[in-house]
Amino acid sequence: MTAGKRGGLVPHAGAWHAGERALALCRAPSRSSWRLATVLVAVCLAAGGPLAPVPAEAAAETPTDRLRADLERAIDRMLPGPEGDPPRAKLAGADSPAALAGMVRPWVVLRVDVNPESRVKLTAVTALPDLVVDRPGRFLVEVHNDAGIRAPLRVVASDRSAGPSRPAPFCVVSLGDGVSAAALSGEALEWIPLEVRCTAPGRWEVHLEADVGQGTQDLGFRAATDLLFRGLPAAGPTPVP
Repeated sequence: MTAGKRGGLVPHAGAWHAGERALALCRAPSRSSWRLATVLVAVCLAAGGPLAPVPAEAAAETPTDRLRADLERAIDRMLPGPEGDPPRAKLAGADSPAALAGMVRPWVVLRVDVNPESRVKLTAVTALPDLVVDRPGRFLVEVHNDAGIRAPLRVVASDRSAGPSRPAPFCVVSLGDGVSAAALSGEALEWIPLEVRCTAPGRWEVHLEADVGQGTQDLGFRAATDLLFRGLPAAGPTPVP
């Protein structure tokens, strides 16, 4: 027998056929038909076998499970060594999307909102810490995807401190696996790894713009923000003033 959809026991197909044949013979008047029906009933019961415990069905994956797996991958990128073990343990104990969001909040520096019309808003959540030159700082972008789209999210860094916008010469900003764009999953909430690498010591302001495709920026739904940070020399204890 096998487990039914509601957790009951369902006989195998052969047992069903034997049972149907036995019922048909029971309606026949002859003694030989009764004997054959008795044999078929025995076959039907044997086909079912002993009543074994029904194995528990695998639980369906929940939104919390998907978000946890998403964050585990992000933490593997941010903290690949033993230092990532404590946050991974906390993730295992989180039982809701809100609990997961609270647990990773210290790493979130940017928030992206995609409205139902796929317009993008970019917000700086927390300030960047000091960054050591040529040593990547790893953080998270929290994405609220009300449109449910799966388009690539792109974040572009530029320098506007001296006239027209130009590529920022003092830092490199990338998403996911070191690229400027990362595909959205379509989930209402997700996190994407963000890497910021400072290339020169000093105090800097980088201008960031985000989009999920051409025409998704909107002046009324601001798709840009600025981040301030300080780059420290890779060697030497003297901090940047």
